[in-house]
Amino acid sequence: MTHLMRSLAPVALAAAIVITVAGCSAPPGHSGTTADPVTLVAVWGNGPGGIGADVLDALAHPEEDSPVTVADPLSAADIDPADEEGAALAALASGDADLSVIRSDRLVTAGARSLAPLAAPLIVTNNAQAQAIAADPVAEDLMAGLADIGLVGIALAPGGVRHPFGYAAPLLGPDDYAGTTINTRVGDGVDAIAAALGATPDHSVGSDRSAAVKDGRLDGIEVSLQQFQAVDRPAVLTANVVLYEKFDVVVMRAGAYDSLSAAQQDELRARVAGAIATATAARDDEPAGFAQWCASSGASAVLASDDQLARLATALTPVVTTLQADPDTAAVIERMRALHDGTTDQLNGTCDDPTAGTTDADFLVTPDGDQTVLDGTWRVEVTVDELKAAGSDFHDAQANAGVWTFTTSNGSTIIDQPSGPDCEGTFAFAGNQISLNWMANGNDHCFGQSKGTYVLDGDTARITWKSQRDYDVALDNALFAKGLVKVQ
Repeated sequence: MTHLMRSLAPVALAAAIVITVAGCSAPPGHSGTTADPVTLVAVWGNGPGGIGADVLDALAHPEEDSPVTVADPLSAADIDPADEEGAALAALASGDADLSVIRSDRLVTAGARSLAPLAAPLIVTNNAQAQAIAADPVAEDLMAGLADIGLVGIALAPGGVRHPFGYAAPLLGPDDYAGTTINTRVGDGVDAIAAALGATPDHSVGSDRSAAVKDGRLDGIEVSLQQFQAVDRPAVLTANVVLYEKFDVVVMRAGAYDSLSAAQQDELRARVAGAIATATAARDDEPAGFAQWCASSGASAVLASDDQLARLATALTPVVTTLQADPDTAAVIERMRALHDGTTDQLNGTCDDPTAGTTDADFLVTPDGDQTVLDGTWRVEVTVDELKAAGSDFHDAQANAGVWTFTTSNGSTIIDQPSGPDCEGTFAFAGNQISLNWMANGNDHCFGQSKGTYVLDGDTARITWKSQRDYDVALDNALFAKGLVKVQ
C-alpha cells in the first residue's frame, strides 16, 4: 500500500519529540540500558521515492519493534517543489521536524562545509569504496560541520556513483561539456564540477526538466544508474565516467537529539544503521542498473577513450586542489582515497537502443472495429510488494502502488494515477488485441506504450500485455494482474 504523506504546511507542532507513555517497562536499548519510548517527527528530503528516501522509509517502517520510532514523514514538496531538501532543512531549523535524510552536497550548500569532500570529483569511484567511507571513523570528521547549521549527523548512506548522460550527443571528454547546460542537483560541489568542465548547471526538476530536454535547452544530466528514471530519453550514458559518489546523510535537529537519553541515542543510531542496510540491500547494484538502462527504450551507452578520460581528470583536478588547500580537508580526502584499496571499479560496457528499428506497430494497435469496448470508469489496484516482485525498484513501486482509475470514452481515457497529476491516454482495439498509449496529446506525467490481448469477463477486462516501448512489460502485467474492473 502507499505510505501516508502528510503536508508540512498546515502542521504546527507544539513539541518536536513526542514521548509515548507506556503502561509497562520499555525494552532495553542496544546499549543494554532501558530506553524510554519516543516518537520522532521526520520530513522527506526528496519525497517518498528514490535513493536516500528509501533509508527514511525503512526508518519509518522498521522490520522489528523499537522504543525509538519514526512517524510517517511529512512532505515538504508543497513548500518548495524545486528544492524539497531546502524546505526540509527549514522544517528542521524551525522545529517542525526532528529528522531527515538529505544529500551531503545540499548540506554543504546550507553551511556544513566539512561534508564537501564527498562531492569531490574522481575521488570515490565505486560503491564499495563509498561503503568503506561510511563505516570508517572519517565519517565523523565529515559530519562534524553539521553542528554549524544546528544538526547532528547520525550516519552517512552511500547513494550511487554518478554518471553523465547526454541528450543531443554523448558527453565524453571536456570538449563535449564546454558551453552546455547540464542538469544537476542543488549543491556547491556538483556545480563546481560543471563549472570546471565549462558547463552551466541547471537545477530544474520534473516536468520543467522534461520540457527543457524537449526544447533542447538541456544537453545532459548527471545521475546514478540506480536512479536512471530521472533521465529523459533518448539519451546516451558515458558508462566509464564516474564524476563522484552521491552520499545521503541521516541528520537530526541538534536540540531534539540532545533531548534524547543516552539509551535513546544509542537505539536511534542502531535503528539508522539497520535502515541503511535494509535500503541498500533492496537497491539495484551497478551491474543491474546498467542492464536495466540498456533494456530501456531510447537508451544507449558509450565509452570515453583513454585520452578523453585523462583530459577529464586534468580539467577536474583544480576542484580537488581547491578543497585540499585546507589541511583538515586534505587529510579527509587522502583517507577517502586510501579506502579505495581493495575495491574494484565497475567496468560497464556499451549498448544500443533496444527499440532501434522497431515501429509503432510493435507497441500500438491500429484501431479496427468497435472502440467503445472500455467506455465508462474502470480501476486497477496494485501493491508495493506486487510491483517489487515484478522487478520494480523502490522509487517506482512507491510512486505506482495504489488505485489507478481510467475514465474512458471511445478509446480516449483520463488516467487518475495514485501519485501525480492525471494523464491522457488512448486505448485502441482490433479483434482481441489492445494497446494503451499512456502519453496521448503530449502529457509528460505518464509514459509508455503497451500492447497485448484482452478478454471481457463481465465487468472485468483480463489483459495480457505482450510488449512495452519504455520499460519492462512485467510491470504492466503486475499492475493489471487483478483485472481492469468496471465501477461505473
